[in-house]
Amino acid sequence: MNTPFLIGLIIFLLCAFGARFISERAMRSLPAEQKLKLIDAFSGMRMYGLLWTIGLLGAYFALPTLLPNAPMLSLSISLGLAVIFLVVRQVMVRKKLNALDVDAAYKRKVKMAQLLIGLGLVVFIGCVLAGVM
Repeated sequence: MNTPFLIGLIIFLLCAFGARFISERAMRSLPAEQKLKLIDAFSGMRMYGLLWTIGLLGAYFALPTLLPNAPMLSLSISLGLAVIFLVVRQVMVRKKLNALDVDAAYKRKVKMAQLLIGLGLVVFIGCVLAGVM
């Protein structure tokens, strides 16, 4: 593994951890009935999100084997799929949150967490591309 990739991965994971921390703290500030609404509304997303994440990781490791003569193409496909996944997931989260009657401060904190994870992804992609070029 090259150094820019490792640095980007570490920064992405730190951002993901920070986003999770922000989201969890925001969840603790909600009353019990709003927590139940959120858990019920997002239960399917968590399960399917994990499956998509496993699929993305599989694609990231399988594509270089399937396309050994086109490493940039396999990298582009993998990163493109990751960006699409995160953008679609963030749009879905925002739509569900807007549909629920949840505290506005909670929504702001979730948006901040989404911004942090997006920033981590941008840094990761930048580091990967810097390591390739």
